[in-house]
Amino acid sequence: MPLTAPELDPAAVRPDLSCKAEEPGDQGLMDQLIRRAPEMAFLRRLGAGLLRVGGNMAGEAAHLAAVLAADGDLKDRTLLLLNNVPPNEQDAFRTAEEAIARCGAAHVRAVAAAAAVSEVICGTQDLSRCAYQIGRHSIRVALGSKLIAERCGLPHAHLAFLAGLLHDIGLLIEARHASADFTEIIGIKCTDRAMPAVERAQLGFDHCELGARICQQCGFPGPVQSAAAFHHRASDSLAEDRRIVECVEVANVVCSLTGAASVPGLALKPPIGAMGNLGLGKTDLRSLSGELERQVTVFETILIRHQSRHDPRWTRSDE
Repeated sequence: MPLTAPELDPAAVRPDLSCKAEEPGDQGLMDQLIRRAPEMAFLRRLGAGLLRVGGNMAGEAAHLAAVLAADGDLKDRTLLLLNNVPPNEQDAFRTAEEAIARCGAAHVRAVAAAAAVSEVICGTQDLSRCAYQIGRHSIRVALGSKLIAERCGLPHAHLAFLAGLLHDIGLLIEARHASADFTEIIGIKCTDRAMPAVERAQLGFDHCELGARICQQCGFPGPVQSAAAFHHRASDSLAEDRRIVECVEVANVVCSLTGAASVPGLALKPPIGAMGNLGLGKTDLRSLSGELERQVTVFETILIRHQSRHDPRWTRSDE
């Protein structure tokens, strides 16, 4: 089923996904967390124009080049990833303009977003181990979502990447700014369906509702908003976003079953409905897992080396 592309106009009126996520809860605390979300540098970067889309292709490319030109560190990490994940078999990209001309603005934007989020796994902020684990999980789900979209022949694979990258933004904000409550939440072993209920009992809302609100406030593309709201139940997402959200739901489970869950002990079951809609079977998931692991290894190794060169105090802390 072909995807339509209302996501190319983030200013278009869309329904309030946060209200559909579950029954709206403690709006006071949630509003506080939303106000504090921009304290995370990567969200400031994403919300300041990096994910802006719409208009003609030339204007979009020029805008993206200007955003990267104004942020030297982000530009360096973006070019590093473009040249190495997967290995660039042509001449290395030397400038953002060259990369955009050869790869397209959509692809470069997705990689730049990953470079921004990578600060969570590279120790550039004082984050808890929980936030670090969520960051690593999000990178994996992004790569997995793109792999699935490409394998299934879906258009806009770059949007599947972005949707996977930001699907757990609500969870990351909870870990950062409601850490005491979050510690209690993750101490309860639960399934993907039960965890939102545990969050609502503790916080008055869940990470799906919070994530949808943050993505809407930042004006992120439609499928990104939908993935934040419905990555545990893609069948409830908007029809025009559903295939991309299904890619995220499947990638989320693949990553969790291979030991890279967003929180310790989270038990996820294969999303049979989403897998069927995408034409995926268990054999496909096994081959996807192998390819995903290869891409993740390259991705993290490149970022680790880059961060070590720029900050000799930094050491890997996930072991």
